[in-house]
Amino acid sequence: MSSTSLIHDGLSKLLLISPTRYYRTMFDRLIHRWLRVPYKLYVHDFQTPKQPRATVVLIHGIGSSSAMWQRVVGRCRIDKTTRVLAVDLLGFGNSPRPHWKTYDVKTQVDSLVATLAQQKVDGRIILVGHSLGALVAVHAARYYPSLIDSLILCSPPLYHPQGKDRPAERQLRALYQKIIDKPALGKVIASDFAKKYKLFNPGFLVDESNLPIFLDTLDAAIINQKALTEIAELTMPVEIFYGQFDPVIINKNLRKLAKQKHIAVTKMLASHEIDKRYGQVVAQAINRHAIGDDYGQA
Repeated sequence: MSSTSLIHDGLSKLLLISPTRYYRTMFDRLIHRWLRVPYKLYVHDFQTPKQPRATVVLIHGIGSSSAMWQRVVGRCRIDKTTRVLAVDLLGFGNSPRPHWKTYDVKTQVDSLVATLAQQKVDGRIILVGHSLGALVAVHAARYYPSLIDSLILCSPPLYHPQGKDRPAERQLRALYQKIIDKPALGKVIASDFAKKYKLFNPGFLVDESNLPIFLDTLDAAIINQKALTEIAELTMPVEIFYGQFDPVIINKNLRKLAKQKHIAVTKMLASHEIDKRYGQVVAQAINRHAIGDDYGQA
């Protein structure tokens, strides 16, 4: 058989085996990479009343998924007039995992806003973010202030920009960078570190399929963040909760934020993960923001 025939035969077999995948890849590249249409995120709808007083959007942390919120919502009483949605951030859970994307907070916010529009979310929107999700929530509020009513931030790793960071922040960034530079060693370090300080939650999953995305997110969204600068520019109500034993929190940064009139900061007897008591406090905050009081409008 000639070389031309071999090539033709190979191409024919390829098209017979995976034509759907081929066209899906081309469509994905055209729509999302070239035309820059944001990906839509997977949404878990916890409750949707006919006429919601407000919509609460739950955003998980790095390496996790919307599954982390099931325990929080299941254990706590969230007002039934409030719509409650949880999303899987891009690259995690059941959301798309494009290999060519940079997984910074802007990319996540673009997909979040597109998803909320697709879900026909209107009226008052309260963003509740845990860890990385808190950074995404801050960026969304900074660039879409007319869309977001208030923020509830849980265990937010808020750091000064690189070059202006403090010694404790530089130490954390060095640890994160070590995980990125040596993934095999980093997985062991991160696992031991996370278990000791209860950084994992039920939705946490990092394996070979999403490890590159996890590492890219760690670099683009957490190491290279501007959230501390962005949150200082907000004027909407912001409520922050953090654990006394959370090793990725810089207490001094949160104490400084607490001096602003629109920001309330609460320290809890907890670590990084949202445990039962932590979840109850967050649910109470959600009800305050949704129903309306000092931190929200009725």
